[in-house]
Amino acid sequence: MFRDLVRSSWETLRANKLRTGLSMLGIIMGTWTIALVTAIGWWVEQAVQDQFKTLSVNNLFVVPDGADSKIDTDDKSIVAESQYVTAVAWNTDSTFLVSNDNNTNIESYILQWVDENYFDIFNLSLGHGKYFADGDSVERVAVIGVDVVEDLFEYEDPRQALGEKMTIKSKKFTVIWVLDEIGVSFWPFSYDSTIYVPLWAAKRYLIKSNLTSGISAVIGDVENMEAAKQEITELLREEYNLKDDESDGFIMIDAGATIGIATEVAQILSFLLIGISIIILIVSGIGIMNVMFAWVAERTKEIWILKSIGASKKVIQSQFLMESIMITVISWLVWVFLAELIITLAIAYDAPITRSIGGDLLALWFACITGVLSWRYPAVRASNLDPVDALRS
Repeated sequence: MFRDLVRSSWETLRANKLRTGLSMLGIIMGTWTIALVTAIGWWVEQAVQDQFKTLSVNNLFVVPDGADSKIDTDDKSIVAESQYVTAVAWNTDSTFLVSNDNNTNIESYILQWVDENYFDIFNLSLGHGKYFADGDSVERVAVIGVDVVEDLFEYEDPRQALGEKMTIKSKKFTVIWVLDEIGVSFWPFSYDSTIYVPLWAAKRYLIKSNLTSGISAVIGDVENMEAAKQEITELLREEYNLKDDESDGFIMIDAGATIGIATEVAQILSFLLIGISIIILIVSGIGIMNVMFAWVAERTKEIWILKSIGASKKVIQSQFLMESIMITVISWLVWVFLAELIITLAIAYDAPITRSIGGDLLALWFACITGVLSWRYPAVRASNLDPVDALRS
């Protein structure tokens, strides 16, 4: 009985290639769209997490506010006086032309002037080499990202860059450390494409003036973030003898709040994409159901014959159900093949996409919803069709 049902359903699908193809196309396109918008939502959330993976909710940044800002390198010790601060670092940046020791490559890089605490605060792990030590503060040494190793020195192994010389403003700097690959960028800044030089070495050899940029602090307990902001503000205003009606000249950025806002935006976008997916699901289901209604209308004679020879409602519904299952499975297999092809091409062009079992299962779920449930009502209607009405039509 089951074998006959499968054979009969298969022959019906083959005999109605156009209807079968349209139904399959609706399932395939709907499945592809669902998988695409879901992948975009996942990618956005992952991108947000990657962008902030070097930060923690305990990070607090004190940065200048306008051209008249009074923040400078000496304020690091003022911020460190706060009872809530467990670590503090100074950093600023400028863009310079840098050449390798042979002057065969000259590239433009962002140089960060940092102290020894900077790498710990931003969770930048040691790849190869050594940390800045206190004695390195005025030595012409540098830490570089992995992209600098590849672009400036043209080495594949980061260890080959250790001890190499590079020229910055006619001064030779020695590479003592290569960071592990971070993969995080805030355009135009990228950790992997940045050169890090000790703050006091930068002031002596590169920029012989006081530097104005930012102070990065770690608050021991995130619950004390607001209290820390208030205390640091009072300490800095007192240091600069600011009157009540004078502005601070600096602003504070709470990394935890920034991460939270970005995460909420990513989640809202994900919910929006899910809503779009549901709409696509409904539209695709209605489209397939319309195709099925037209198919039923064309097969009234077949239904009449089945009714005349004593076929029950269950048998007729089973016939339509088997046809929908076949179309669903075939459509899903086509989707899997197309997905493999699309992902292979995307990876070839360095697109941020990966193949996952979850994506294939999602496609199967969508195919079942649209392919099987959308055929349910037309199948029931066909099984309830009166033989006399079928004959008249």
